[in-house]
Amino acid sequence: MEARTSPMYPSALCTLNDPSILESLLQHLPTSQGTQRWQIITLLEHFRDPRAVEPLLALLNVHATEPFEKRFQIRVIKVPGTLGDGK
Repeated sequence: MEARTSPMYPSALCTLNDPSILESLLQHLPTSQGTQRWQIITLLEHFRDPRAVEPLLALLNVHATEPFEKRFQIRVIKVPGTLGDGK
């Protein structure tokens, strides 16, 4: 898979393209916040590992009111649909 270089993606880890980081990302996802959480989801989206679906959906909060949190919730809904797709 070609690494994405958009500023939205943590390009160094995507460029390394080392799936051994997935376990650590999945472990830290539930306790992460803000930008860190956004970057973890970006990496999970890059690797497209279907194991991330359940932890992502556990973060779903349809009652979010803050703008950043609303954008984050949209990602929580969209990203699982890309996981497991062509590597």
